[in-house]
Parts: sequence; C-alpha cells; structure tokens
Amino acid sequence: SWSFCEGAIICYDNLGLERIESAREGLLADQVNDDSHVSINMDFLRAQPSEDEDLPGGDFQVLEYHTSRSGSIGFTFKNGSTEYCCTRELQNDPEFKSAHSKSCDVDRVVIENQQDGDKLLQVTSIVFEDGKTSPKHRIFRKFNVIESGTHYVMFAFCDPNVPAVLASGCIEWRNYYGFLPAALHGIILFHFVMTLAYLGIGLVWFIMCAMYWRDILGLQGCIAGVLGVGMFEQLLWHSYYKDFNATGYSTVGLMIFSVLAQTLKRDVSRLLVLVVSMGYGVVRRSLGTTTYKVFLLGVVFFIFSAAHGVDQARDHSTEPSVIKKIILAFPIALINVTIALWIFFSMTRTMARLTERKQLVKLSLYRRFFIVLAVLIVLSVGWHVLEIWAFSPGVLETYFWDKAWIFTKDAFWEVFFFLMLLSVMIIWRPSANNMRYAYNKVEDEDEQRAATTDVELNVPLIEKGHNGAAAAEPSSDAASLAYKFTLDDDIGQESKMD
Repeated sequence: SWSFCEGAIICYDNLGLERIESAREGLLADQVNDDSHVSINMDFLRAQPSEDEDLPGGDFQVLEYHTSRSGSIGFTFKNGSTEYCCTRELQNDPEFKSAHSKSCDVDRVVIENQQDGDKLLQVTSIVFEDGKTSPKHRIFRKFNVIESGTHYVMFAFCDPNVPAVLASGCIEWRNYYGFLPAALHGIILFHFVMTLAYLGIGLVWFIMCAMYWRDILGLQGCIAGVLGVGMFEQLLWHSYYKDFNATGYSTVGLMIFSVLAQTLKRDVSRLLVLVVSMGYGVVRRSLGTTTYKVFLLGVVFFIFSAAHGVDQARDHSTEPSVIKKIILAFPIALINVTIALWIFFSMTRTMARLTERKQLVKLSLYRRFFIVLAVLIVLSVGWHVLEIWAFSPGVLETYFWDKAWIFTKDAFWEVFFFLMLLSVMIIWRPSANNMRYAYNKVEDEDEQRAATTDVELNVPLIEKGHNGAAAAEPSSDAASLAYKFTLDDDIGQESKMD
C-alpha cells in the first residue's frame, strides 16, 4: 500500500508493480551544490508460484528521465495509443518501421536515440537469475538534477519472464530548498505574506474599533471575527507547508485542521456578505427567524465543503471515482448558487427600501458595495476561464510546472476572499458617524406609520412597495421563488420589530 504523502517521498510496502508504473515530480536544478536529486532506495521481490517450479531468468528496467526526454520513450501511433515495450509485432509494424531508423530490443522498453552518458535519461536493469529461488534485489540510485523541470521515475516490465514484482522502499524527490515539490515552490512565502496581511488589517481594525467603541455596530463585530479566522487559517497553512518542506511527509492532522479552518473562513465570508446584503444592522435591527435559515445553510455548506477540501488535499494512490466527485462537488455548487441568488435579491430589496425611505447616506454605502461585488464577480468569471485553459491537457506541465500551486491550491481564491473582506471593511469601517449607518428604530416606526399600502403576499412575481409602486419582476420561475422567499423573510421581520 502507499504511504500517506503528497509526492516528495513515495513509499511502497509490498506493493505489486506490473507492466508500466511511473511517478513524477517537478524539481529545480541546483547548479552550485547539486542538492536537488531523485533517489531510489527499494527492494524488489519476484513472487514464486510454487516451491517445485523453476523460475526463468529475466529482468525489468528502472528509468529516471527529464520531461524533455519523455518523447524518446515508447512509440505513439497515429491513433494516439502508445506502446512502451518492444515486441516482435512492434518491430514488424510498418508505422513503427517508417518512424524509426533502427529497431528496438525485444522485451525491453522502447527508447529512441539513447546516448551514452545521457544525464537526462538514465536506465538501470534489475536482473533475476533462473532457478527455484526468488532472491530479493535491492537498488539504491541517486540521480542529481542538472536541469529544472518535471522528472519521472518509470518501472518497465517488458520481459514476459518478469511480469510483476513486489516492491518495498521509497522514492525521494528533493529540491535544494527542501522536500516541497517545485509545483508548490513559493506557497510558503504566499501564506506567510497572507498571514501578515490579515494581521496588519486586523490591527488597524482593532484600533479603529477601540477609538469608536461606544458606537460599534454588530456588523463590525462580525468582521472582526472573520479577520481572526482568516489569520488563523493562513498561519496553519504556513505551518503545514513548512513542516512538509522539512520532513517530506504530509502531517495528516495539521492538514485536516488547516482545511477545516479554510472552510470555516469561506463559510463565514459568504454568510457575512449575505447578512450585509439583507441590511443587518443598517435596515434591520436583527434577522429574526431568518437567522436559523442562514445558520442552517452555513452548516450544510461547511459539512460538504470540509469533506471536499480534505478529499482534495490528501494524496491518492488511485484517481477518485466520478461518482465520488459528484457527491462532494454538486451540493457545494448548488449551495453557492443559492447563496448568490439570495444575495442578489436581498441586495435589490434592501436598496429599494432605502430608496423609498430616502435614506441616501445608507443607500450610498450599498451602491458602493454593489459595485464592489460586480467587479469581484467579473474577476471570478475571468479566473474560471483561465482555469479551464490551465487545466487543459499538458498546459500546467508545460507552462506552470513550477507555479501550479496558484491553480491547484486556490491561491487566487485566497486573495479573492481577502479583497472581498477588505472591501466590506472599507465601506463599513468604524467612524465618528457610525450611528448614521445603523438601524434607527424611531426612523423605521415613522416610515411604517406613513405606509398606506399593504404587500400582496398572494402574487409571487410582483411585489408592491410601501408606496404602492410595483417592483421589477424576476424573469424565471426559479428566480421568482427565490425572490418571494427573500421578500417573505423581509416582511416577517418588519412585522416582528418592536
């Protein structure tokens, strides 16, 4: 079985290897001390069918090569299929003959234009003698990295006399700076900078809250909580990757703890934007029964997102099934759509109420917030388009092999959530005029006494404002129901305000 690790040290414990097995990792060359290397320290045992049966002699090959030499290994047919082992049939194939100037060695891996002393493609043969015994062969090889890029280790079992072996031991991939793969090079510094960023704006926020502590809004207290969670999460990820770089192994407990902290931050960030769009502390004194709906939505999102995050963060010896991906990813996508619609309709409703009441100061805040959200949405859509291109076959390995963490470890989304939180902080920052933006009970009661029309609850697609004017109608049935759902919550809260 595989050890639980992320690729810097891959260990086998009596794992059966057969046909073609390979592993890869990005490494950066060290031209000064030659500290970057790939080392193989493994034992191979050929299984013996029975005590009375003699095993024929045979061998298999272990290859270590740079990505620039990957095209020299195996033969790819015009239909896209690849054959790595040389056989009589392959030697006589017209397509192979026309592409190769010289024939390959039968029962060996196909290597084109191999040259003696090639440091970017090195082959080691493991030979088993014939007889009744099945000796264990040990190999210890260290390959210095002389050129940066993706490096591969391949086990090729082309000899029919050695179709498979049991392998024990480890393959170690080490960069000059530590065990952290080149694909994650820079992520330690990234999380360190993000920790300092959260700490910096957190100190500024604390000072401003201390200056105007008598007039602090509930919303501003929620922002302080999100800041604390964000700083703690970044500190955990920094510690996790620093430990991984030093040891070469993934600390499971620290990784899970970091994922849970990340999920909590993303959860509360979404809910913060949602309650702000509902007008909490500005148009509403409290959310009332809507609080339970928001809390339930947050709990469900946290459960599915945490499960998905842990599943994505840990290493797999096999590719997860499509069903498993759907079970974990689909609920998260559905909840995100629900939150987005809820934010949109709540924001529209809040701005409409502020317009009716002619509360222009509060309305200006929400208009700025609406513009910020629109800009962030455009950025997120643009990033999704870039991700589709980046995750196309061969793109990450070719262009971003040493910066893959930007895409695979959600670096953009960490910055995205930080900017979103920073925007909310700037718009709703503590100041001497805090009470101008807070919910005003007297103002709300005066507005309710002046209302002359009622809201028609029986018409789901049209809502009448307090002055009798009809609001805009959502275009789809799903949007209409979401709009009515938000409207009913708003009406229910107005009726319960004292």
